Amino acid sequence: MISEQDRLKQKIPGFKFNLGFSGRGFKQGDDEEDEGDMALIKYADKFTWFGHLYDHEQPHKRTYAEIVKSLKKNEEFAKVSA
Repeated sequence: MISEQDRLKQKIPGFKFNLGFSGRGFKQGDDEEDEGDMALIKYADKFTWFGHLYDHEQPHKRTYAEIVKSLKKNEEFAKVSA
């Protein structure tokens, strides 16, 4: 991703991938996927990140309070995992 991002920056000045992080899925895949999760953490400063729901819920099926709770849970998880 980083090399592709660098390639795109040559054509689009300042380009950065915009990534969302769902804490519940972190390191829940096979070894290769978990390695990818760790690489994203290692190179987190290379990307732009947006707030995301903890369990990738569908917000249109949740109350405002549930959405806020999930966003906060995800933010706290990200702080601990970084």
